[in-house]
Amino acid sequence: MAKYRSAIMDEIRQLLLDEVGSEQDFEDEQIGIQIENVLVEISDYSPYEDKDTVATTASSLEIDISDIENLLDVEKVEYPVGSNPPDYRNCSRFGNTLRFEYDGTPDGSNIYLYCLKVHELTDASTTLNRMQERILVLGGVAYLALDWINNIRPRIEQAVSDLTSGRSLINQVNYAGNPEGDYARYASSELSIASNLISTYQSWGREKLALYKQELRSIKRPVTKQKYPTG
Repeated sequence: MAKYRSAIMDEIRQLLLDEVGSEQDFEDEQIGIQIENVLVEISDYSPYEDKDTVATTASSLEIDISDIENLLDVEKVEYPVGSNPPDYRNCSRFGNTLRFEYDGTPDGSNIYLYCLKVHELTDASTTLNRMQERILVLGGVAYLALDWINNIRPRIEQAVSDLTSGRSLINQVNYAGNPEGDYARYASSELSIASNLISTYQSWGREKLALYKQELRSIKRPVTKQKYPTG
């Protein structure tokens, strides 16, 4: 059963131990941004294959493809359409113009474009298969975990600064015993725990990122070049 956007986001949160009901570290917008980034990366390795139908222009071998959304490339065209076997033609792209190789004269009838596109994931539809869904979750988890590490470091540095300032202020308060030493030991212990947790989380995030990159390579779509007839 296909998973849509909300289900993918929930799965990412579960793996990050950031589920609903707890104090969440990641906003929906953060997760959404990483999902879009990973969708593009997946598409670079294994794009969505789609067939678009457009009309030719009479007496022209050029086609305007500016209205085709999420287009990465056009692998080939079929013209005229409906033959068995299909009459595939080679094509080349320059900006939003596609030119196909055909010895005849187009008459304004339809042409099929075999397109490679960026994958889409919404709450109602998806172009991902099961393996691509799994890789999307893995990539989202890896990038979000490492983002969290990068965001938490300035807060740790600020905490160290605050603790240092607090230690100097303790001497100004008249308490029995050794409050400065107690404060220093407590602060050092807490910072050590935080540092170890961050280091462990960072290692986990890097492992997930390495696994994600490995999985991406495993789904790389082979690039094949074939010369089709023009007549």
